[in-house]
Amino acid sequence: MALKRKLSLTSINNKLKYAKFISNYIRKSRGLIGLKSRVLDIKRNGLYWNLDLREAIDFCLYISGEYEPQLLKTYSKLIKRNSIILEVGANIGVHTLPMANLLTGPGQVHAFEPTNFAIKKLKANLELNPTLEKKVSIHKVFI
Repeated sequence: MALKRKLSLTSINNKLKYAKFISNYIRKSRGLIGLKSRVLDIKRNGLYWNLDLREAIDFCLYISGEYEPQLLKTYSKLIKRNSIILEVGANIGVHTLPMANLLTGPGQVHAFEPTNFAIKKLKANLELNPTLEKKVSIHKVFI
């Protein structure tokens, strides 16, 4: 059991090192050709994002356009046009915005996030998607 756990941690550490290498490479390459290398506004899968390429979730959105795609597929099947959704640990809105985008009726997403850093980024991402702002209520609280 301990060996299996050690191998799992080694695999995670290798993935993190690889991701950090790719992130640094992309940021430096963007800088060399005159593009913003850290923070940028970008459109992915129909949503606009303010991304900091030094942050793991942001970088994942930049590269693939989504984060935790299996979870996205699952809640896309469950959310109805007028659902009331409690999103605990909303972070920068990586799930909050796609959930709100699924609400075509009078539904609402209640996004719970305790950190100032993440709430600031969540608000910035909502401002980039004004049609979603009225569908999301942000609650600065730890649950």
